Amino acid sequence: MKLICSKKGVIFDFDGTLVDTSKVWNIIDKQFFERRGIDYNFEEYWPLIQGKSLKDICCIFKDLYQLNESVEQILAEYNQLIQLTFKNKLKLRDGAQQFIELLISKHIKVGIASSCSKKNILDVISNYPIIQQNIKAIVTSEEINMNKPCVQIYQICGELMGICNIKDDIVIFEDSYNGILGAKQTEALLIGISSFEKSKFIERQNMCNLWIENYQNLTE
Repeated sequence: MKLICSKKGVIFDFDGTLVDTSKVWNIIDKQFFERRGIDYNFEEYWPLIQGKSLKDICCIFKDLYQLNESVEQILAEYNQLIQLTFKNKLKLRDGAQQFIELLISKHIKVGIASSCSKKNILDVISNYPIIQQNIKAIVTSEEINMNKPCVQIYQICGELMGICNIKDDIVIFEDSYNGILGAKQTEALLIGISSFEKSKFIERQNMCNLWIENYQNLTE
C-alpha cells in the first residue's frame, strides 16, 4: 500500500477488475441466445471477446452464430439487456469501495480505462456517491475506437486525470490478458487481480509487478 500511495494516480479496468460481471454476463447472454434458440458456449467465445468493445463483440456474435440481424440491431438489444441488469445487479468487488475511498482520502486521483460502455460504468458507479464524485476520468474503447491491448487508452486516461508521466506516477489494475498486455506497455506499476478470467493465468501473473486475489488486503 505504501508503494501505491507514493503515486499520483490509479487507473482501474472495470469489467472483472472492479466488478465481477461473470454472472451478470451469463444472465444477459442466456436471455439473448435463448430468444434465438441458440446453444452458446461461454468458453468458446470468451477468448475472442476479451478486451473488445460491445460493438465489436456484437460483430463477433453475428459472424460466429450467423445471426440475421444487423450489428446495430444486435447492439441495441444487448444494450437494453445490459441496462436492465447492470445497475440493479452489479456491485463493486469485495474491498474495492473501501480501497478507492482510501485512495481518494489520500488525494490520489482515480480513473477508469475499460472496454465497457461509459453508460454501463456510470450506472454502477452511481450507486457509490463518493466514488462517482471523485472519478477524474473514464475512458472507453468505444470512445477512442481502439480495443485493448492498445496502450492509448491508458495514456488518454492519464492525461485526462492530469498525469502525463504514467510510467512513474500511475498504478494500473487489470485482470484480463489483453488488458495486462496493454497496461504492460506503459511501464507503469501493474497490479493484476484474480477474476473469472481463467485463460493464460501464469502468463498474466508473470507480466504483473504484483498479483492480488482481492482488494481487502490493500485496506488493512
